[in-house]
Amino acid sequence: MNLEKIYTEYLIKSITIDTLIQKINQLSSLKETDENIRNELIPIIRLNSKTNEKFQAPELLGSVIKRYFPDFDINKEYYAQSILKERCNDLLKEKITPFEFSKIIPELERLFDYPEWLGNLYHLFDWCCENTEIDYYIKEGITERIKDLERIENERTT
Repeated sequence: MNLEKIYTEYLIKSITIDTLIQKINQLSSLKETDENIRNELIPIIRLNSKTNEKFQAPELLGSVIKRYFPDFDINKEYYAQSILKERCNDLLKEKITPFEFSKIIPELERLFDYPEWLGNLYHLFDWCCENTEIDYYIKEGITERIKDLERIENERTT
C-alpha cells in the first residue's frame, strides 16, 4: 500500500471517500511509513467521517502528495494502469460487478485524455446497468486488457 496509489484510486473513483480515509489510517499505522508523512496524515484521519468535513480529505491528501512526491504527476498513469489491472482481475473473479467496474472508465478517460491503454473498455461497458452480468464478451475484453496492461508493465520495467 502506498500513498500515491491510494490517491490515484480516489481520483479515478475506484474507492469512496470513506475508503480513502480508512486506507490513509491503515497506511499511517504502518511502521515503514515515514514519520513526517504520518504526522501530515493525522489531520485527515481526524476528519469527522459522519459530516461534510470528510470531503476535505482529498484536498489535504493532494497537498501531502505535492510536498512529498513531486513526481506524482509523472507516476500517476503507472498507478492508474496498476489499479485498472487489479480491477480487471477483481471483475473476472466476480469481486466487483460490471456496473461497479464501469464507473472508473470515464474517470480514467478524463484524467488521462482517452489513453490507448484503456483499449475498447468504453465500448464494452457504456451500456452497463446495475444488473449487468459478466458475459463472454466482457470476459474476453477484460482478459485482453489484462494482457495489454501486463505488456505495458513489462516494457516499463525492462
